[in-house]
Parts: sequence; structure tokens; C-alpha cells
Amino acid sequence: MLARLALLIAAFGVVPALCAPGYAAAADRLPALPNAVVGQAAGIRVIIEPDAWTRNPPDLERWVTPLRLTIDNESSHPLRLRFEELVLTDGSLVLRPVAPHVLARRLAENDSSTAPPPAQPVPAAPSSPPASSPATSPASPRSDVMTVGLREGVVAPGDRAWGFLYYERGDAPLESLRFELRLVDSRTGEQFGTLRVPLGRG
Repeated sequence: MLARLALLIAAFGVVPALCAPGYAAAADRLPALPNAVVGQAAGIRVIIEPDAWTRNPPDLERWVTPLRLTIDNESSHPLRLRFEELVLTDGSLVLRPVAPHVLARRLAENDSSTAPPPAQPVPAAPSSPPASSPATSPASPRSDVMTVGLREGVVAPGDRAWGFLYYERGDAPLESLRFELRLVDSRTGEQFGTLRVPLGRG
């Protein structure tokens, strides 16, 4: 494993770690936190970690609900990842992720350590920078939301995507919601399933 890691660093200059989001081969299972919830449908496996945020700003949950996701594509379909297709819902309420570059801009404009949270939920952006693009938004030095945010893109068969999603805040407790992901083939645009994961743990 160490030899493989050294080869990856030498070849690409990157370290495939939990601290950075991205896409990679899914041969090695990533460790999950004890309170993680897991779901699977149509060959797509998702690990959701509700209490995994340990980065800056430390009070991010005053603004949004950060969830760390690990998505393994064990199907034959290239899975399309779009923020509008990764929702939290209780059947009536629907919460969508805020794009990392939008949230980073908000945090750069408002010092989260002193300013109160906005009265209204941060609106979701229609799109985010391409997965292959570096972060270019004017994020605060205190903010890691761009660094570890999940990016839109495609998860090829046999690959994995991981990173944080930042959901709008709602009145319903997180444990009463379920995570839903529309499984859409990026080549054909056809839906091949829906993955639903209740976030309540008992």
C-alpha cells in the first residue's frame, strides 16, 4: 500500500486522502465514522457521515448542514453527480446543497465567528465549477469549504467520489430526513434508479 501511495504521489503529485475531495478508483474501502449511515441501490453505494466536519470554520453548522459523502460506483453506468439530484427530504420538505464556491463567497463576505447566520437559507447554485478546475473563488483563509467540498462531475464505473455537501438549513431535525440521489447515466441522461438513505439511526 505504501509503495502504491508513493507511486501515486510521484506520478500525479496528489495524495488520495479523506481530507481532499475528488474521484478515484474504489478498490480500497475508506474507513467510516461510527455514526455513518450506508445505503446502496442499482450498484451505487453511499456512505454518509453527518458529524464529520472538523475543518474551518469550526462553526459552519450555524450556516449550513455539512455531510461527508463517499460514493462508490459498482454499476455499469457512469453516474452523473449534480447538486440538484442530491437532496435531503422528509417527503414534503426538500433541502438542496449549496455549491462550495457560493458558500465560500458568503463566508468570505461574512465573518462566521462574529456575524449572525443569515435569516434565510443560503440559496443553492445552479452549477459549480467543473470537477477538473482548481478552486478560484475568493474564499476566506479561515474557510475550507472549497478544499473539501464535493464537486459535480461523473463517477465512472469502478470509481469513487468523496467530499462534503453543504445543505440548506431547515426546521426539521436531520434524523427525520432521508438522503435521496437520482441515479442518472451521464451518457444517455436516463435514470436507472433512486438511492434513498434514512438519516435516522434508530
